[in-house]
Formats: sequence, structure tokens, C-alpha cells
Amino acid sequence: MKKLTASIDKIVKTLQEGHSQLSKASEETNKRLNLVFEEQHHRKRDRDCLDQDINKLFNVYHNMKPRLQGHVMDNTYYQDDIKPDAMLMNKARSPSQYQDGDSMSYSEKEALKQLPEASSLPKFSGTGQYDHMELIDYIDGLFIDVSSIPDYWITARLNTAFEGHASIWYTEMKERHGRRSWPWWKSQIIQNYTNGTWIWQKTLLFENDKYCVDKDPYEWCLMKSKRLKAIDPQRIIQMRNHKLLTQMPGELVHAVKCRCNHNCTLDEISNTLQYARRRSNIGRYTP
Repeated sequence: MKKLTASIDKIVKTLQEGHSQLSKASEETNKRLNLVFEEQHHRKRDRDCLDQDINKLFNVYHNMKPRLQGHVMDNTYYQDDIKPDAMLMNKARSPSQYQDGDSMSYSEKEALKQLPEASSLPKFSGTGQYDHMELIDYIDGLFIDVSSIPDYWITARLNTAFEGHASIWYTEMKERHGRRSWPWWKSQIIQNYTNGTWIWQKTLLFENDKYCVDKDPYEWCLMKSKRLKAIDPQRIIQMRNHKLLTQMPGELVHAVKCRCNHNCTLDEISNTLQYARRRSNIGRYTP
């Protein structure tokens, strides 16, 4: 009987020790599982953050892509120069060529809504005095007003702007060089139509066109500003205003200086010139 009791006690003790070990093992397993779950949670959170950062980078790249392509195209040649048929495979698409199945980013869709019709581009015949400058200013303004506009949306519409002799020049340049960016076309237009003879002619016109009382102040200031821009496109506002003053009679120069500061706008000069012309002695002109 004593041996049986001792055996039972031994078995109970063994079971208790086994249960204790199982409890410790279970507790250790739970701790490890918690660590694994916590690590998985942190990894998922880091992966989500990384995905968000990657998406942001892709959005930034997508918005900058047209400008980057423009800079690359200005300094490198397309494969069109090597493979004449490449232009047919890689032809730039205009907004009207997009179909429902094509993917467009949100910024492109918004830019397309703001983009004027192709017919609104200023016409450029190559025979006008300043029509090529008006075309350049208009397109540069589009890139400012619609910051996310792709470059090829503009270059695909250039054929609607050129007419007459300029259309022949544009067609020959496109056949020779293939698809190019707007900065490239801009430099070619300036190089071809803003030559030394043209600048010399505009300089003479500017110097000989003095202001007198029978001229409209607004038309005179506008024309003088165009000629100054033709002579020196990088001229700062203060220098432009100074050059305008040198073309006015002394009485009006003093009157304009009293009412305008050195960096005023062209419209302010026109308004002040009109007012001063009427109020000053030189403005009291009797035909």
C-alpha cells in the first residue's frame, strides 16, 4: 500500500512538473508569436509608407517628365535621324487622339480642360514684323498658365500656327529634324527670324520714332516696347522705361518722372503720358 501511494505521488509530481513545463513553453510561444505579429505589423506599416513615397515620386516625375524630355531633346537627336520610319511608330499624339482606353493622369486631364483650341494659336507667316514674337510669347504663357501641360501637346499643334512662307520653312525643318520639343522650336524660330538685319531695322525704327503730340500715347508706348524687346529681349523694366523717356520731349520727360517711379509698368507710363500731355504746355496743341 505504501509503495502504491509513493508511486501515485511520484506520478502526480511528474504530471505537475510536465504541466509547469508546458505552461512555460506555452508562455514562451505566445511571447514569440506576439513578437512575430508585431514585426509583421511594423513591416506592413513600413511597406505602406514606402509605397506612398514611391507614388509621390512617380507623381513628381510624371509632372516633370515633359520638361525633362524637352531639355533632353534640345541636346540629343531622336532615333528618327537613324531610322526614318521611327517617326511613324513614335509619332506624338495630340489631345484629340486620346481614346477612352488610354490612361491619362489627373493632372493631364485637368491640363487638357484648360488648354485652348489649336485655332487660338497666333498665326505666323514670317512676313510680319513681330508675329513670331507674339507666337513665342503666347506659347510660353501657356506653359506658365498650365504648369502640367505635356510638351508634345503644344508641338503637335504648331502646324496650325504656321502659314505662308513660314509654313514651308516649318515643314522643311520638321522633315529634316523630326519631332522636337518646344524649346528647340523656339530657338530655331528666333535664330531664323530674329537675325542681325531684322534687329538693325528695329533699332533704326526705335531711334527715329520720337514722340510728338499728334501720336496716340498707348499705341506709341506699345510699339516702342515691342521694338525694345526685339532689340534686347533680356532688357530689364528699368532700362526699358529709361529708353522710353529718351524718346520724349523734355517737358513730358519731367512730367512723367514726377508721376512714375523707375520700375513702373508700361500701362502706367501710357496713362501718365496721356495725362501729362493734356495738362502740360506741350499737350495744349492747337492744329
